[in-house]
Amino acid sequence: MQITPQILLTPSLIVALLLAVSVSGYTYDCYDQKCEGRWEHLGDYISCDNRYSRCRYDKSGRPRCVAGTSGSGVDCSWPYECGSYKTTGNAYCGENFTMMVMVIAGPAILITTISICYMCCCRRKCLSKKRGDELNGVTIQQRAPSVTQATQ
Repeated sequence: MQITPQILLTPSLIVALLLAVSVSGYTYDCYDQKCEGRWEHLGDYISCDNRYSRCRYDKSGRPRCVAGTSGSGVDCSWPYECGSYKTTGNAYCGENFTMMVMVIAGPAILITTISICYMCCCRRKCLSKKRGDELNGVTIQQRAPSVTQATQ
């Protein structure tokens, strides 16, 4: 008995998958903001947001910023803030303390708020039940037969 796979990996399907992956490209979390020259232009920088462009060089090594696919960058772990060094334009990941506080403190604040609301609701319910019992007790006392009626 021959077992046939449900999905056939034909050569055309493999080529299509590889093409889809290569066209989508790789994305970084933070991108470089400058291009540095090469050779005799080493140390020369031009402004170039690598999120939407990439660095290229002419024959002498002078940097050029070419629009199109994204260029160099860095991957960050969450939570982060992007930054870039002023002289080189290289991207770096900075910690986002505000986001970290919200991630840690947010659920704690939510649980505390829900607990307080729950306790207030229970207290009101308990107090209203107690008041209801007192009122019911008064009502029962008002309906009780008087002493004169009971002796007749």
